[in-house]
Amino acid sequence: MVNYVNNTDSPFRPDSLCADWAGPFADPTGRPIIPEFTLPPTYTVTNVAPIHEKIESFSDETLFMIFYQNPRDELQELAAAQLYGRDWRWHKKLQQWLTKAKEYGEPVLSQNRQEERGWYYFWNVNEWRRERVSILDVSCPMSTTDACCRESSYSAMSICTIPV
Repeated sequence: MVNYVNNTDSPFRPDSLCADWAGPFADPTGRPIIPEFTLPPTYTVTNVAPIHEKIESFSDETLFMIFYQNPRDELQELAAAQLYGRDWRWHKKLQQWLTKAKEYGEPVLSQNRQEERGWYYFWNVNEWRRERVSILDVSCPMSTTDACCRESSYSAMSICTIPV
């Protein structure tokens, strides 16, 4: 049987078996699988501005939705640019958006300028909300003893999560 199917003179070659066969339950009249149709003109929308003209009016939540649902797309870049303009920043190591919680004051630098403590808002993708976070950013490894804190994936930052 294998020799018969692999024989190039055979009418039952694998490349010719499925080229135009729609299946055992296909309509025997030979109608196309996807019918040809035209969209009625009432379904064509012409009075809506393109998204790049309206993106400034979207809320932060909508911009995050656009950012996460359109990877490697122009819409993702537009949403990221708009979030950046609203003082959100992408943290490369944590792979999260964050912004300073201005109502809790500016981050404080230590006297030796090697550590910074401040309040930030992170966008939590799993909970789909922003969370207030206390961050101690240190340029050298550290350990924490605070019960609410967890050591992050790299040792130079301690994060305390406090939901807003």
